[in-house]
Amino acid sequence: MAKIFQRKYENKVFNRAVNIKESRKFLFDRLRREWGEIETTIEKDLRRQELYKTAKETGEVLGLTILGMAAVCRLLIVGAVAPNIFSASGRLGGRRRYFDKNSFRDRIYYYKKHGYVDVRRNSGNNIMEVKLTERGENKVLRKALGDLKVFPQEKWDGIWRIVIFDIPEKNKWAREGLRERLKRMGFYPLQKSTFATPYPCREEIEFLTQLYNIDGYVRLIETKTISLDDDLRDFFGL
Repeated sequence: MAKIFQRKYENKVFNRAVNIKESRKFLFDRLRREWGEIETTIEKDLRRQELYKTAKETGEVLGLTILGMAAVCRLLIVGAVAPNIFSASGRLGGRRRYFDKNSFRDRIYYYKKHGYVDVRRNSGNNIMEVKLTERGENKVLRKALGDLKVFPQEKWDGIWRIVIFDIPEKNKWAREGLRERLKRMGFYPLQKSTFATPYPCREEIEFLTQLYNIDGYVRLIETKTISLDDDLRDFFGL
């Protein structure tokens, strides 16, 4: 029964996220930022054959990688760069990824068949253009919402962020949903309705309060001092 309740209200939150323009924009912006951070971790001088090897070893993440790239780049340009290897990038270049040709084709066929992408082929130069449909966008948004997190700082600024909420019983679904989401985002539970993180989270908390329609019930406190914070420091590795 509890799982049915949870699934029902997670769907309610998701429907709010995809139907509110500001929420869609927030999630797509987050996705682009995450892709940008991934880009910085990839060595620019990585040899092409190493990229090909990575492409051949691509596993379960292939499909979400394709959809994620299409969401970030808006229009994905795909072409063969070597036998059995596809290169995919945005229309203006950048964010390039390499895929095993057969695996890529199978996944694209699956997503096209189920209405997640539109595919246009240019027989003249053997180029494929992949664009998300609205259904595809919603699939990506659901994943982005589920993976919502706060970004760690390279060097902690010494400020604790504390989220406190007192949400009425009539909004129990939102209270429980917020609590579970903060846990999944890596916040440390100080009390049942008090969570802490050392990382900036104002945008994320504002997004969640709007998403759950609980403006006025949630406070964000920023402080340099929390007494007895050894457990917090251990939890976050500070």
